[in-house]
Amino acid sequence: MGTATGTRSVRAPTGTRSVRAAADTGSVRAPAPAARAVPAGAQVITVFIRYAPAERRRLLRSRLRVPAKTVGWYILVVAALGASVYLISGTTLLHGLHGVWLFVAAVPALAFVLWGLPFFFLASAYVARSAFNTAYVHAALPAVLTVVMVWIIAVFNLTGSGMPNGPLWAQLCSLFGGPLSVTGLSLWELRRLRTRHRVTIRG
Repeated sequence: MGTATGTRSVRAPTGTRSVRAAADTGSVRAPAPAARAVPAGAQVITVFIRYAPAERRRLLRSRLRVPAKTVGWYILVVAALGASVYLISGTTLLHGLHGVWLFVAAVPALAFVLWGLPFFFLASAYVARSAFNTAYVHAALPAVLTVVMVWIIAVFNLTGSGMPNGPLWAQLCSLFGGPLSVTGLSLWELRRLRTRHRVTIRG
């Protein structure tokens, strides 16, 4: 009696596939809402300054130079890095070059990309932690700005692309997990500023 041999494909459980799909969908959707939320940040800062006492508004406005420079340099780095990657991979600019001219053109461009990528990730981590140096304007502004922006991005995600894929619990965690955790940390930071340093939003 012969033994039959066969190969059976192993499929991941349905719940696991759904969670992975939700994670993949969320990672793809993230950049677009974040880009659309950037102009809202300026409006949040404007409302924050308007909410301050009248005698402090001019002082707060005079401190906007540091965050503005931070935003400007960050946008410049992103634009330069994106343009370099596009010129290298997305155009035929280097295809007609050969020999020494290809070396002269390609090596500096590649060196800039290799330097720019780590710089971009480090700069992104810094601006995310400091909220583009908005603490120079007011100590409580980074916490307030972070809370508002994270919920704006969540709303853009929901209205622009709908609920993420996956089971209901994964959808809710994907949609509200980040904003709720950031809100909790920001409220704790505001409370710490008020109790330890006597700094309030209007103070």
